[in-house]
Amino acid sequence: MKLIGNKNNFEKFLAKVNEMGYLMDDMLPSDWGLNLTRTSVKLNDLLAEYHFKMNQVTVTKTDNDVIKIQTTLLDTDLNVSAKTTTILEANNQIDYIDHFINWWQWQFNCKLALIASCINLFEDYI
Repeated sequence: MKLIGNKNNFEKFLAKVNEMGYLMDDMLPSDWGLNLTRTSVKLNDLLAEYHFKMNQVTVTKTDNDVIKIQTTLLDTDLNVSAKTTTILEANNQIDYIDHFINWWQWQFNCKLALIASCINLFEDYI
């Protein structure tokens, strides 16, 4: 994970993501993957409430890196973003098939993983 933007606001950004993470724990049901549409709407509403924007870019290659998802969480108030890249390699065919079948769930997992990385960084930071 990489933080980008106004370095003076990094700590505020991480604290804000951490606070949102507590609300997410209460908001997202344990079986969130079974109703991904409703869960995505809830997450998007929560992101908007905290003035965050989530963006994902997917790159497909023909070499070893079959699929690469770049996930970005941007705080529009603090002008800080966190960015992570997840790579699904062709060499691991079981993971490839499993994730490709559950493509939307995999993208949602990337969002949750980025938020979790920010929370872990905040907990390590304080």
